[in-house]
Amino acid sequence: MIIKKIISTLIFVLAMTTGNAHAGLIGLWEFNDNKDAMGNFGDLQQRGTNISNGSLNLRNTTWASAVNYTGPLITEKTLVSWVSLDNLSVRNGSVLTIDTLNRDVFDGIVWAERRTNQWMAGSNNFSRTQDINNSTPTVVNQEHMVAISYRLLGTSGVQISLYIDGILQGSYSQGGIASFGINNTEILFGARHTIGGRAIGPNISGSISEARIYDVALSGSEIAALRVGGASAQPASAPTTIVLFSMALLSFFRLRSKI
Repeated sequence: MIIKKIISTLIFVLAMTTGNAHAGLIGLWEFNDNKDAMGNFGDLQQRGTNISNGSLNLRNTTWASAVNYTGPLITEKTLVSWVSLDNLSVRNGSVLTIDTLNRDVFDGIVWAERRTNQWMAGSNNFSRTQDINNSTPTVVNQEHMVAISYRLLGTSGVQISLYIDGILQGSYSQGGIASFGINNTEILFGARHTIGGRAIGPNISGSISEARIYDVALSGSEIAALRVGGASAQPASAPTTIVLFSMALLSFFRLRSKI
């Protein structure tokens, strides 16, 4: 009986090790190819952009998109992009937008649409948008991690928080949370959103080395802990393989001592 319990404990804990490897992560673009590494979106369709040296390169009105979403319903979420802008005066574009296909509902990491040299949470008709003073400056030709979290408040409200390089720039509550579902969701790079397949605001100049979408609102500490690279593409609070394997061994020896 005790031996069976030991085996069951090991199986359970080791299953956690693999199951939480990318907890909450539903979209991952590392730009070694056109693929979403999580397999929830179809191949990236490029419209004047190009991929080189592990980055997606955007020049002014070029843009790219991915459709055919097959993952879970997205409400709470975190958008993350590692981006280097080579011309700060080129504005009104997005380095990562999630958009619906059947109507104009979107959330995106938008550069300088309403205020120069400022990142903001872009949205349809500014329904989830407020201007936030970027206390962390964006430096030309320097890579920055820009992240926006969308946390559900009550039954439908949303709290939106903007981070640059892991530092909170500001947070506010406005509008209701947007939903993005299977086969009705597209991801955009360059364009703020699309209407009937037509890109709106594809106007940004720079390169993106990695982009992610989580279907959870990451905390500030989790965002600050994120680093470029698929091996670290998980919330900081997710248990690591080493920690979980240690838990399994500890459980094993505790139970073994009772035999």
